[in-house]
Amino acid sequence: MTKEDNKKSEFENRALAQRPSISKNEIFSGEFFKNYETYFTDQFYQRDKWVKTFILWQLRSNKTYVNGYHVTDDGWILGKPMEGLAKKDLNISAKNIKELSDYLSQKDSELYFSPFPAKVNETTGSLPWYVSKGTGNENYHYLMSKLEEKNINLIDISGKWNEKFSDEEIKEFYMKTDHHWNMLGAFKGYQLIMENLSSIYEGIPTDYNKENYKYTCEKDKKFVGSWNRSLYKLIDTSIDDFCYFTPVNYSFQDLKVYKGKVSKKNMVSDNREIYASGVKDDLEEFNYHTAYADNYPELNIINEESKNDLKVLILKDSYTNPLIFHMAHHFHHTTIYDSRYNYDRSVYDYLEKNDYDIVLITLNTNNIRGKMYNFEQPGKK
Repeated sequence: MTKEDNKKSEFENRALAQRPSISKNEIFSGEFFKNYETYFTDQFYQRDKWVKTFILWQLRSNKTYVNGYHVTDDGWILGKPMEGLAKKDLNISAKNIKELSDYLSQKDSELYFSPFPAKVNETTGSLPWYVSKGTGNENYHYLMSKLEEKNINLIDISGKWNEKFSDEEIKEFYMKTDHHWNMLGAFKGYQLIMENLSSIYEGIPTDYNKENYKYTCEKDKKFVGSWNRSLYKLIDTSIDDFCYFTPVNYSFQDLKVYKGKVSKKNMVSDNREIYASGVKDDLEEFNYHTAYADNYPELNIINEESKNDLKVLILKDSYTNPLIFHMAHHFHHTTIYDSRYNYDRSVYDYLEKNDYDIVLITLNTNNIRGKMYNFEQPGKK
């Protein structure tokens, strides 16, 4: 009996090519042979073992970049920064954000662009002196300047960080083997957003200071960061602690959480199913989603103790996941919306049926162009 084809690569986080169908047209066009070559490359015997061995050889040979990642002597994995200024794409992003802002203004809603600082952009100072530091921040500043010209409400977290902290201090805001920030970095981003919004809107709690939270860490756990997975888990999986800021004066369990629209059947019975589910389930191996929260198409969170009636929509990627309950505490109704997983509707489709006082875009600074800024299109599987 032959081995069944693998459907997906755990390490590359992508679907693997399946045996192509045979037809006369595909044979004569050459498509069959091209597809079969891809299929063979993805499915050859003990593929993962061979690829892992090759990656290990590259790491031991001190190659500067392996699979697009640089590994420092103390186990930090750093991403290869982008090169070039993508003006055309960034102009499209700026145009689409402006159009969304204008549309929301007609509905008496305010848009805020508050991108979260990406690790690949903020840790270039820790790369070897002889490699390029890339143009990630240059692209980010270009987009911000275009949005400033269009009078978009901006919360420049990256800019404030770089004014206040050194490269080494900023580095400590990120996971060592993952592409996300850690809880220290996420919490600082959250504080800057709430500091800004609470100065504009009445009734938003200002209890976002550290003294209102208990800081704890899960130590000596097996944490497989996204970039470590791409390196076939060859970097020490115990060097990343994952930590939490747990509120002292309220409980995340007090929030009413719904997977999807607000309805009885969508209500979550235990909020630990959403946040820090891996700790609740005492997993042997963690990733960013089980340490914090997974990516859901839509979450609605109601804070019945809120002193305001604000309804807020957060357009997010996974950088927002550690903060979904922290931010929801400050508003009566918070919607967490990830357009990547909304396959049957666009952001505009959703807004046609739902009204919000505030819309926040918190996509990370390495995610400032492309399909997530096409607010008229649904996500793609």
